[in-house]
Amino acid sequence: MLERGRGDKSVMRHDAMHRILIVDHDMEAQEQMARALLDAGYTEIMRADSVELARRLAQESGPFALVILSVQMPDEHGQALLEELAPLAPETAVIMVTAQTGLMTAIDCLRKGAYDYVLKPLGADGIQMSVAMALKRRQRELEELASYFELEEEVEQRVSMLEETRSVLLWAVCGLAEFRTPHGHVHPERVARYSQIMTEELALRSPYAPFVTKQFLQNISEAALLHDIGKLALPDTVIFKSGELTAEEEAVVESHTTLGREICTAVRRELSSPADSFVDMAIEVTGSHHERWDGEGYPDRLAGRDIPLSARIVALADYYDIWRTPMTYRPEILPAEKVAEVITGESGKKFDAIIVDAFERCRTPIAQAEEALARE
Repeated sequence: MLERGRGDKSVMRHDAMHRILIVDHDMEAQEQMARALLDAGYTEIMRADSVELARRLAQESGPFALVILSVQMPDEHGQALLEELAPLAPETAVIMVTAQTGLMTAIDCLRKGAYDYVLKPLGADGIQMSVAMALKRRQRELEELASYFELEEEVEQRVSMLEETRSVLLWAVCGLAEFRTPHGHVHPERVARYSQIMTEELALRSPYAPFVTKQFLQNISEAALLHDIGKLALPDTVIFKSGELTAEEEAVVESHTTLGREICTAVRRELSSPADSFVDMAIEVTGSHHERWDGEGYPDRLAGRDIPLSARIVALADYYDIWRTPMTYRPEILPAEKVAEVITGESGKKFDAIIVDAFERCRTPIAQAEEALARE
């Protein structure tokens, strides 16, 4: 039953969105509450004499701004509906009414989300005040919730802008690094893409799956772009030398790992955040992507799982792309099959065997990525 307010009343009218459902098997109490609310100016009131009917009205005619719910009902306890409304209609205020006094029942109802707990018989002034206070509290909570969501949206927009800015700066730095290396076009991008493909494979089928989180995957696709950033600090005479390097020049080239790590560590110190997993991974990748599984790499001669997982992945991706890219000192490239054969032969020596297995399983997507990037 939907009841409309009487137009001859001079009391303040409430917004039509203040729809109220009265749930009580006592028809006289129903009538008294409805009359008091109509007199107070509430324009839409519905009634139910059972929990089952109230449940159906809530589903078919809701949402309601407020439900006045009797604790004692003939078919089900009113608290059953109260518990259902809390998760299904969190914006609905509920006032529990009862003819029996009971402190523990009152406490239980309030704990389960009721806005108020009132005793029968209900005077008009009492029910009007209780409803007004409940709706006022409900409105305040909805406004606070709206403000929270607005703030959350603003924060998300700012985070998105910061991420976009970081991405642009990242690509700018990588572009600058490209000009300072003999690896040819888009080497950092290719290494990043191959690293991402292998990491996705490790997440699906490998003992490392528990460590490859969504954040890890996002970080490695960016950190791999910076793996050679230390070469920005190397002299042109070494970087662009076409002939064989001397032992001293080899040492200079190898220093790009420690220089890259120092650059990223300096960035780390300037961050206000106590933790940034992307920068932490960039430190790992720049400093350790030339370490070897057998401990014969540089700069720290780390071995096995002492080498960060991110650096082990990037090491293989970097090696593959170097042999698939013309160099100033080596214009020819190796066929993909030959490079894969060399990588397989270095399993457990230069490279982590688990990562080599992942590389073998995703040879096709790597070849597809290589072809796509070559067209750019």
